[in-house]
Amino acid sequence: MAACKCFFDVAIRLPSLLENKAGSLPKLCGVNLGFIMSKQNTNCNNVHVSSGQRGELYN
Repeated sequence: MAACKCFFDVAIRLPSLLENKAGSLPKLCGVNLGFIMSKQNTNCNNVHVSSGQRGELYN
């Protein structure tokens, strides 16, 4: 959840960052959140880390 919040906070502070580019931020940093990041539709409170060390998004 911490990585999700970090990337989301960066993404929303960059108004020129296009939605499709926001999704590539974690990958560019070598982080696998386990889902595609979205500037508009990501709720980091719903992200949980499984024993496999990747994020899982629960609706």
